[in-house]
Amino acid sequence: MDIDELRDAEIQLHGLTKADGVYTFYHDETNNIRKLYIDDGRLNVAELKVFVLGGIVHEGAPRPIEIQSLREAMRIQKTAPEIKLEHVAKGNFLDVLRSRKLTTFLRWLIDNGLMIHYHELDPFYWSVADIIDSIVPELGNPMLLQYHVLLKSDLVAVLRCELAATIQLFHDFGYPGLSPEGRRPFLDRLIEILERNSDVLPHFNAMMLKGVLQAGRALESLEFIEGYYPNLLIDEFSTFYQGRIAIFKNSTHIFDMEKVIHDRLLETPLTSQGKPVANFRFADSKAELGLQISDVIVGVLGKMHTYFTNTGHEDVAADREALAGTSLENAKLLSDLISASHAANVTFLHHVASVHDIDIPSEFLRNDRYGNYTRGWHGETQTLEDEPDEARGFQPALSVRLTVDQTLEAEWGIFNRRLEKEGKRLPSLSYNDRQEVMPSRLGPYADHHLGWGRLSVLNKITEDAKGSRALLAEAGRIARAEFSKESKALFAEVIKQAKCAAQALGVAVTDDLQAMLDIQAVGLSGRGISLHEKNLPLRQLGLGSSRLFVAALQDQARVNASIALIDEVEHGLEPHRIARVLRQLKAPKKDGSIKAQVFLTTHSPVVLCDLAVSQLHVVRRDKITGDVTALSAEPQFKSLDSQAVSRTTPEAFLVSTVLVSFGLQY
Repeated sequence: MDIDELRDAEIQLHGLTKADGVYTFYHDETNNIRKLYIDDGRLNVAELKVFVLGGIVHEGAPRPIEIQSLREAMRIQKTAPEIKLEHVAKGNFLDVLRSRKLTTFLRWLIDNGLMIHYHELDPFYWSVADIIDSIVPELGNPMLLQYHVLLKSDLVAVLRCELAATIQLFHDFGYPGLSPEGRRPFLDRLIEILERNSDVLPHFNAMMLKGVLQAGRALESLEFIEGYYPNLLIDEFSTFYQGRIAIFKNSTHIFDMEKVIHDRLLETPLTSQGKPVANFRFADSKAELGLQISDVIVGVLGKMHTYFTNTGHEDVAADREALAGTSLENAKLLSDLISASHAANVTFLHHVASVHDIDIPSEFLRNDRYGNYTRGWHGETQTLEDEPDEARGFQPALSVRLTVDQTLEAEWGIFNRRLEKEGKRLPSLSYNDRQEVMPSRLGPYADHHLGWGRLSVLNKITEDAKGSRALLAEAGRIARAEFSKESKALFAEVIKQAKCAAQALGVAVTDDLQAMLDIQAVGLSGRGISLHEKNLPLRQLGLGSSRLFVAALQDQARVNASIALIDEVEHGLEPHRIARVLRQLKAPKKDGSIKAQVFLTTHSPVVLCDLAVSQLHVVRRDKITGDVTALSAEPQFKSLDSQAVSRTTPEAFLVSTVLVSFGLQY
């Protein structure tokens, strides 16, 4: 195997910049189940745990590591031949956090300038991801590629809701060895599971995932899930060892002796530019002290990632709030260690897991979430500094940066220029926090908000009031009761024929056979309920009317919101309606305070005429550098009547070039 082919592809795909560095890696593993397969409708393991390959790492060539002081500090018995996780802590992840010995261990790592590295793999995600990987690239839709990773994560989230049913489905169709004739019914069964559990996803995500699975039924083949050995989900784990060796090919890799992995690597020799790769070796942990340290940290990381993957988000949040004393201190130390390692080299930490799970460790291990990354904003002088100096009138503020790379993957992160220059790792904005600040788009598809679908503004108002689940359950009960009143006569002939056909084949059916409304099948939990005026669905309102209606609902829903975002506020609105919307946005609360800070974009002179010039900023993009600037329309012209310009010639603010001329009158 040529590691350069594997290495170059990974570096290009993920934009890795420090893979050529020289380091010494010590590798141990945990939760290596050797193989994952389905036998008689069940997995071969009682519990799915996250596989972790990792350990400690330091810059440069191998050097002596002295651990006697650590052994003494943790009071490890002299008769113990090596340090193992069991000497430091036992139990699940929350139990491990309570250990004072873990505090000593983590402080020792930090004080000795050692970093950690790991490759974590959720075996269920790895087993399911091939379904999406077999469909999306074959559809030839560039827009879907930007959602590729999210689609895989959403599918995993849905299938986890019915794990036993999913495993049985895989068993029935010999997954990942589907036959051509089994392709369509397999995807049909997946769609049924999705429809039963679509409420775990945002409405748009659920519809997009369903559309992808439906499109997959028309493909000529599903490359990664057809023709393989039936019911064998993971064959072996040596691939992940090869990956770490390849990415850091200029470094030294020392692995704890695992005979199966050792033999597999010998069977498939690694080469680079035609020469054998010799940057790795296997060793006995009793003689290699770095491996002993790696055993402990990998054990902790394995418990940590398994806990986050197998525990609901609400339970994780509750456990986080309950942390205190030693547990809280260890969470902070673990966070510092992970952050420092990531800042040193982002390639040290590698995740093969759902994007919905990757953010959870950062959220759980946070010190005070984003407190260390705040900047300072001075409201009077309109200036921003990297330090929140409250003595000088600067209030703490967070800067959020959105980055979209060549793969069209978006990353939301906290930004602080000073910390970035110091090389410190700046955290990503967690998935839950993105959901908290996520604006509702007032665009051409505003009609979604006129029903009780997931993430609709009506659903939000309902949740804030009595709870949407309870109301929808009651609506379903009423619908079934009303349907049953008319269904007996309506379907009588069909039911009679069905009863006779069943009895002819010996199926025992009684006179209680009847047609009833299946609420889940008709989707009453989503957009099945919407606002109507008499018998007319409000979704059929004109574009302008529906946008105004939704704007009013969103204004009602954003009681605690501090920011509102509107793109092209004039879209679909007549001039007089534009003025009305702007007045509503500018109107204060009943107590006189500001409702929210509103950011809106426009290409309309009508909007400019209705706003004060102090509220206007002209956005320009440099054609060469790509830099975007937003210039205030007021400060440079305080001596002039700039408000008059925005009233009489608003088009001047919208064009790229303004030609000014003057002449003499004779």
